[in-house]
Amino acid sequence: AEYMGIILANGSTIVVEPSWKVDVDAEGTTTLNFIEDSHHKQEITEEIVSDPIELSIFGNRFMSIAEQMGRTLQRTAVSTNIKERLDFSCAIFSPEGRLVANAPHLPVHLGSMQEAVIWQIKHLGDDWKEGEVILTNHPVAGGSHLPDLTIISPVYDYDGHVAFYVASRGHHADIGGITPGSMPAFSKSLDQEGIATVSYTHLTLPTIYSVQISVVAVSLKK
Repeated sequence: AEYMGIILANGSTIVVEPSWKVDVDAEGTTTLNFIEDSHHKQEITEEIVSDPIELSIFGNRFMSIAEQMGRTLQRTAVSTNIKERLDFSCAIFSPEGRLVANAPHLPVHLGSMQEAVIWQIKHLGDDWKEGEVILTNHPVAGGSHLPDLTIISPVYDYDGHVAFYVASRGHHADIGGITPGSMPAFSKSLDQEGIATVSYTHLTLPTIYSVQISVVAVSLKK
């Protein structure tokens, strides 16, 4: 049988996955080595051959779309955090929620946005209707800290199927925490940091701009 293990040290914690071997020398240096095991090998059923020129063209094209998303967000923003501090990120995701391309924005956003998109796809399933835009910032749903609000929009093809998703995450100055800025140093529960939204689905494309203000107002009352 194979088991996972956890090594607790003074300044770190190491999770040891199955098929990994741990060696600790006399000086306490920990080394992890992967063990080849046919049980865990995945059979390659089809070789994928890609044209390097085509790959480069589409890769740059997708990245340029994400960059244009960022420039549009910056130009249309009112918040200083977005317009001047550039504390935002934009990216494109596959129908399964996997990261396809991103602009060179903030790594702390881009590293977790994929998990946010995948979480919403699994959570909403077929209930995610065309035209609905999802607002989320909860850590359980792939969020970072609460002031980083994420907006996720599906893009459909002519047959009504999701072709890809676009998402943007931006830092908001205050979302109702117990201290200005919604990043209290001494908070003991998540609600003390501000609004925590797992999946707000009542944003629709025709009314998104008029609804944004009322969403925050209603959430603060709750």
